[in-house]
Amino acid sequence: MVEKRLIMELRHLRSLLVLTEELHFGRAADRLGIAQPALSRQIQQLEAELQTQLFNRPPRAVALTDAGREFVEGIGPAIRQIEEAAAGATNFARAKRGRIRVGSSANLSSDFIPELLHQLHQESPLVRIDVRGLSVAEQIRTLHAAEIDVGLATLPINDPSLIVRRIFSEPLVLMVQRESEFAQKTFISVRELAKEQFIICPRYRRAGFHEVIIELAGKVGFRPRIASEIDAPSTTLALVERGLGVALVPQSESLTASDRVRCIPISHPALFIDIGAVWRRENMSPVLRWFIDCAVRMGREIAAKRSPKLVA
Repeated sequence: MVEKRLIMELRHLRSLLVLTEELHFGRAADRLGIAQPALSRQIQQLEAELQTQLFNRPPRAVALTDAGREFVEGIGPAIRQIEEAAAGATNFARAKRGRIRVGSSANLSSDFIPELLHQLHQESPLVRIDVRGLSVAEQIRTLHAAEIDVGLATLPINDPSLIVRRIFSEPLVLMVQRESEFAQKTFISVRELAKEQFIICPRYRRAGFHEVIIELAGKVGFRPRIASEIDAPSTTLALVERGLGVALVPQSESLTASDRVRCIPISHPALFIDIGAVWRRENMSPVLRWFIDCAVRMGREIAAKRSPKLVA
């Protein structure tokens, strides 16, 4: 009886930590693999046991109370240590063999996939990982067809039958021809681009990325004038080199740019795109969980290394 009570308490505490990270009952329930009412009951039972309210629940937002914040800060490290130890003991043997099929968007950080595969191979060299270059729409289709196990894509992805977890955010930079009037700038604001011709990815190819650019321009008062829709980064680079337009690209793409273009950080406001993992709700094998956990860990490392200049 004591053992059962301990297991229940650990489950409730893990639910508390996930809800603390997401601050959204629906997303937290998806991550935990339980129904939203079950998560609400767990939190209510925990609050009753502690005799204190851990979360404020206004109509549109969830936030920790002061008591909840103090409690989470106290238990968080200990619970994560327990989870990591348990995962290492029970899942490693299952995750060190098998196969995982990955769909990857073209606009992912150029070193993200190679470094991720390197880390995964070091941890479990007998896991076979196949990677296909797929647009966001293609990833959604192939996930539903069970042709891939997980996608790595630009967010948002609005498909309630899929689970999405953000991995990292990447800054956008402005790519211009070396002779452009903007080329000598240290930073550039989005408002300065209102009269420029944009080279932009097609919506069908990179829907989230396309919409981010349109929406962020709209927030500062203009709609981008589109000169061309191009789905290949190398072609976008070639058009910018010839002065046929400007392009907003992930900062990682600037690392492969030629000396005939300049990539300028964006300020006022700084622009970012979110990159996330997406998978089928019913597919959460040990090897897939291991893959996603490693990707999220790498995302944290990317965020920690990001230059402050890119977000000035």
